[in-house]
Amino acid sequence: VATLVIQGRRDAFGTPDEVAVAVPGVQVHSVDGDHGLKADPDGVANAAVSWLDALSRRAGRPAGR
Repeated sequence: VATLVIQGRRDAFGTPDEVAVAVPGVQVHSVDGDHGLKADPDGVANAAVSWLDALSRRAGRPAGR
């Protein structure tokens, strides 16, 4: 199952690199901030939209639909 983890660079529960090692096979995207992801809402949204568009293209669907 395709999985995206958006991880704050200062997350007390683990850095993006630690998450990538702990959960093999997931795509990890780091953003400014901590576990709450409130420091960079645009970065969170952009990461999610980009990942979903790429996932759609791989499935043969047009991006943005």
